[in-house]
Amino acid sequence: MPHKKKRRLTAKQQELIRQLAKTKHQGKAAIAAGYSPKHARQSAHQALESIRKTAPELLARHGLDDDSLIDKHLLPLMNAEETKFFSLPVGRGKDRRLQIESRKTANWSARQNGLDMAFKIRGLYVREQENKGPEFSVVMIDASNRPDWAAMRRTQPKIEVPGLAAHVSKPLDQYSDANQ
Repeated sequence: MPHKKKRRLTAKQQELIRQLAKTKHQGKAAIAAGYSPKHARQSAHQALESIRKTAPELLARHGLDDDSLIDKHLLPLMNAEETKFFSLPVGRGKDRRLQIESRKTANWSARQNGLDMAFKIRGLYVREQENKGPEFSVVMIDASNRPDWAAMRRTQPKIEVPGLAAHVSKPLDQYSDANQ
């Protein structure tokens, strides 16, 4: 069986990772790491793909292969518990005091964070497409979705305000048409 060659990150790849931590922009990080400015983003993308291929071997060398990750880290996290404390009043009158009770409960936050971190490390999340383009939606309105404006105009709202009825002598439609 042929012996697999250990992949190591090159000096440029290591510097690219350092620069990405600082700038978060692939093109700028690639230029700062020593890649050609002509196609810096493409060079950074290719280097990161190469790093992704190297990552499983690197993790395995440090004891984070799939089996040890599950056995040593994920299983204990899936059983993580936390202790919650409650104060309960006990007794009556002058003998009344607070008694502190404690209960162990599942620590769902630690469990979720552990799974999330493990999935990110192993690259198990599906990445969304970076450049989706403009997002828009089309709404089609036909006659069946429109209100019957003529019927709405024919109905007069019945608003009764004490003392105002004596001053209003014409329908509300006439006021709105006069102002327009």
